[in-house]
Amino acid sequence: MNTDFPACNVAAQLASPQPTPGTLSVHAFWRRALASRKKHADVFVYGDFEMLDLEHDKIVAFRRWSAEEAFVTVLNFSGEMVGWTGLGDVRVRKWVAGNYDERELEGRRVDGVVELRAWEGLLGVCE
Repeated sequence: MNTDFPACNVAAQLASPQPTPGTLSVHAFWRRALASRKKHADVFVYGDFEMLDLEHDKIVAFRRWSAEEAFVTVLNFSGEMVGWTGLGDVRVRKWVAGNYDERELEGRRVDGVVELRAWEGLLGVCE
């Protein structure tokens, strides 16, 4: 158990369903993720799927798409910063969700080298 369990726990997260700007509890993150999955079921439930950069030892990335829209997910499964260049032909229009302060998504690179912090995950809308 983490030492911050008195403050960081399910009861505290449920008591504050609207986290303060810059913070996102695990509970709030999954509520948003499941709402997005429902809203974009054509992509996340029924859409096509393609893994990206299968050889990378720290990054798991994939693209999901339907006839109307497409998304890319990039996950850093390491405890260190990674500069990832595996988007290939995938063109990200903007990053729309992440597990760090989402106010920082505006202006993040969507091409070339995608910088991911330790354990960071990003969801992007594709062109």
